[in-house]
Amino acid sequence: MKVFVATGSDERQPVGRAVDGEMVWIQTNPPCAECGCRWSVTGLASDKVAPAFTVVDRPDLDFREYARLMCDAWRRRGWPLPESKRSALDSFARLHLEVAGRFEVGEELSFRRGCLHRTVVAADRC
Repeated sequence: MKVFVATGSDERQPVGRAVDGEMVWIQTNPPCAECGCRWSVTGLASDKVAPAFTVVDRPDLDFREYARLMCDAWRRRGWPLPESKRSALDSFARLHLEVAGRFEVGEELSFRRGCLHRTVVAADRC
């Protein structure tokens, strides 16, 4: 299963970044002070943003576990998630997996000015 993980969070980055290799999810935020972008990725475990992310293959992970990790992240943020809304979260998780599946393993990505950019390859996906 292909998933997104944080990259580019080394010691040169500001404090408060997701840990390299941590699974992340795409979300909208208040506009970034640097570029005005409202998109970023946030660590599922740390709830911290990542400057970039990459696609990895996680054969040890199945959909149920992935959706559970995403559900746990939402609950830690204080977002109520009644069982009646679980199908919406499952759809959100499936969307992430579908998007990750469109990229090659190892492909590094980031959001800039509202567009998804490949870091290694110059092509953009807006």
